[in-house]
Amino acid sequence: MTAQSPNVEQRQYIIVTADHQARGGFDNIQGAEAAAIAFGDGTHVINTNSGAYQPAVHVVEGGQLILVGHGGFDRRQGPDGNLVDAAK
Repeated sequence: MTAQSPNVEQRQYIIVTADHQARGGFDNIQGAEAAAIAFGDGTHVINTNSGAYQPAVHVVEGGQLILVGHGGFDRRQGPDGNLVDAAK
């Protein structure tokens, strides 16, 4: 196992199938997209480290990934501020 520099952003993409089961995490979008398409329609790809107000969720529809209208939020506001921002 290699140590990662603290300045390197770690991004993880989570796959959630249509039956709401988390099926795994990926370090790169290409792997996550391929897995989501293999699981089929209704599968979501969630970018756990999306920037504030940037696209964070895609869903497979008709064998293609489509952007869902959910974005990341500014997580620097503390738990209360984050909850309010996430609800927006």
